[in-house]
Amino acid sequence: MAPVADLFVAYYRVQKAGESMHSPKNCLPGSGWAPLVNDTVVLTKSPEGRDLPVNRYVIEKSGERALVLYWYQAGHRVIASEYWGKIYLVWDAMRTGRRDGGIVRIIVPLYKGQTEDDATKSGLAFARTAYGQLPSYLPE
Repeated sequence: MAPVADLFVAYYRVQKAGESMHSPKNCLPGSGWAPLVNDTVVLTKSPEGRDLPVNRYVIEKSGERALVLYWYQAGHRVIASEYWGKIYLVWDAMRTGRRDGGIVRIIVPLYKGQTEDDATKSGLAFARTAYGQLPSYLPE
């Protein structure tokens, strides 16, 4: 079966209390998905040569499994940590007045017989392509 991926990008021009990004770690279990794996993987290297980690989350519901890759995008930053996302939000608001940001989430279904590593490889390939296109849609 050909690889399939679902891409979701949400951009918030202004984030404030009650109107900001929330973690898939909250909304996916809230809709019945049980977490199986929660770690980070490297999306790509930054122009400066640093690893850009993103969240990897394997979930299961009613016998179906899926791989979720997600990160927060704030200007040129790729942020895996929800906590660092909030810290950068405050820092940017004080320093530049910017309070915008986005979340990028990719879901890859895990088919019977498919390994998490296989899904991760195809998900990261798709994520790298999507990441390369984000500057066309999200403000730097």
